Amino acid sequence: MPIEIPPTPSKKCKLLAIIITILLLGLPAVVALYFWYLYDQILISLFLFIFLQIVSGVITSKMRVSSIPFDQIDIDYTTYEIAKWYFCPKGDNPSDKKMLMST
Repeated sequence: MPIEIPPTPSKKCKLLAIIITILLLGLPAVVALYFWYLYDQILISLFLFIFLQIVSGVITSKMRVSSIPFDQIDIDYTTYEIAKWYFCPKGDNPSDKKMLMST
């Protein structure tokens, strides 16, 4: 079975995927550093960072399972690629619609 390629995203879709990627990857560190700065508790901020990393991983996993086709689920994708699959649905682009109409 051929490998499907995620659609070429529109600017709005690409921007949303970039924002979600930055939030999923950067927010745990920013929140933990802010907590450390605010309360001066390095151990608690370390546990908070680990917990938020796990939450971020669960969100990314849910996005991956719900958007990537089942026959391609074993291929490694970056968080940005998963966000593109999730927020840029197939058929959103005019080129995809032309392809669907021709079949």
